[in-house]
Amino acid sequence: MDNITANITEEVINVDIVSEEVNIDFGFGFLPVSGYYLGAYSTDNQTCPSATQAYPIHFSEVYTQKGINLVDNSKIVFTASGMYNLAFSLQYTNKATNAVYDADVWARVNGVNAPFTNSQTSIPTKHAGINGHAITAVNFIGPFNAGDYVELMWSSNGDGNVLIETIGPQTNPARPAAPGIILTVWRILP
Repeated sequence: MDNITANITEEVINVDIVSEEVNIDFGFGFLPVSGYYLGAYSTDNQTCPSATQAYPIHFSEVYTQKGINLVDNSKIVFTASGMYNLAFSLQYTNKATNAVYDADVWARVNGVNAPFTNSQTSIPTKHAGINGHAITAVNFIGPFNAGDYVELMWSSNGDGNVLIETIGPQTNPARPAAPGIILTVWRILP
């Protein structure tokens, strides 16, 4: 264990480094700062062909990770126990010209729907030749054990008209591609 002491405006902050975890003592106890994280996104368009089925959200790319794995492109697997923060956004598209449709997204933990994690979004109709779009951004915190996994599930009553869509790069002005889903997960407490 390395101990580092830094003087900051007459206060002393002690930092202990223990096996990839930093504990910062602000004088009222140690605050752990973890090094476990996952950043992923999907550039695949994902459809929901049946209103009576739930579908796992798939991720096509992992851009950074340490201590949290992505298995089968949909299972977020924790290698260490702790309190984790999960944040994600989905970009929905409605291709229908005659109906506003809803889409739901929720967490399924170890194969079981997690209570009170559902978010429902109404996606506007196609208008003036442009598909209707809506963004859902969700954040939640929960305790997980080593080996636990979370899947983000979704459904829609849109009869195949609603999808999670990636929008490619655009011009005038130049804009990067917009992934259909972006996910970040990190451990906030051991």
